[in-house]
Amino acid sequence: MLNYTRRFLDERTVRRRWLDPRLAEVRVADIRAYLLSKGWKPVPPDRTGVLAFEEPVVDEDGPLYQWIPENEQSRDYPAHVYELLAVLAEIEDRSAVKVLTDLLGQRHGDSQNGIPADRPHPAGVTG
Repeated sequence: MLNYTRRFLDERTVRRRWLDPRLAEVRVADIRAYLLSKGWKPVPPDRTGVLAFEEPVVDEDGPLYQWIPENEQSRDYPAHVYELLAVLAEIEDRSAVKVLTDLLGQRHGDSQNGIPADRPHPAGVTG
């Protein structure tokens, strides 16, 4: 006999609670600057309304590409940012939160993982 009921959250609410609110701050210029700083090459897009980039490392199957909407007003812009951060995290073998922190940090002159470039790093942290 069960005596307890638990709180249930629908998938949308769960996802909203897991998503970093800083995703809303990401601009096309931030993504472009980040990709270029990591060695991605801009290429002519094969569709309208997007910017295309070639991954910096080419495997035996040839180069792979990522594209982003060319502006933030695109209806699916937030979904593209969410997916791109996951792709970058996979490629860089680190968490999407760290990628997001670095992507946004470059706008403010921060170094790796959001530590300001003009401040000493805490013990054991490099940037």
